Amino acid sequence: MNSLATIRMLVTMAQGRRPVTVAVCTVAPTQSKRFRSAAESDKSGAAAWGGLAGPAAFAGAWLAGSIVRKGYDPVQQAISRLAEDGASTQGLMTAGFVGFSAGVMAAAPALARCLGRPAGVAAAATALATAGVALTPLRGDAANSAHNLFAVTGYATLAATPLLAARSLARRGLGAAAMASVGTGVVTAALLASTATGWSPGLFQRLGLTCGHAWVAWASAAVATRRIGHWNARG
Repeated sequence: MNSLATIRMLVTMAQGRRPVTVAVCTVAPTQSKRFRSAAESDKSGAAAWGGLAGPAAFAGAWLAGSIVRKGYDPVQQAISRLAEDGASTQGLMTAGFVGFSAGVMAAAPALARCLGRPAGVAAAATALATAGVALTPLRGDAANSAHNLFAVTGYATLAATPLLAARSLARRGLGAAAMASVGTGVVTAALLASTATGWSPGLFQRLGLTCGHAWVAWASAAVATRRIGHWNARG
């Protein structure tokens, strides 16, 4: 019985009436926290699907653009050429960039909670870098330092995301997933670095991005379906 109920009972007794016991229903703090945690988990799961939708939008855009744009060589030319200023596929590829950025940015907080803050930050960074690529389209053969900086940043952070998540996966006892994440990060970095050689840069770019994006999609789906739950440790 709480203090307010006690006071009321004493007043009733002083007035010569029979006290009436009133049951007060309260929610324990731990139960309230459990309800909030469940609600937050549901929201995180829904947002995590963005990490699957974003890469799908990106891949769909460059696949369709490579088919419909006449004279375009996906083996030799970069994906950004599909979004260059004045290209017939500019709108399509820009939408793909934006879709990837929005989806992965939405999933980043859930990835941070479930795979460690460093991995979530890296995912958010690659989403922002991709948005930067969309905002700085190529214009013919003119130099575009800002575009190149965003592209390189996107490459680096994409490769770093699975590498940074590997520690949390290993500490959960998911050794195979941790090893696969390390392998994915290394392969992604190697393929994207190969674009600098000038030998089939478009092909290596697509292979590298697809490798990294596939991992983001897998991790996001695992979080969304709660196969990988909330991680309490930082890092």
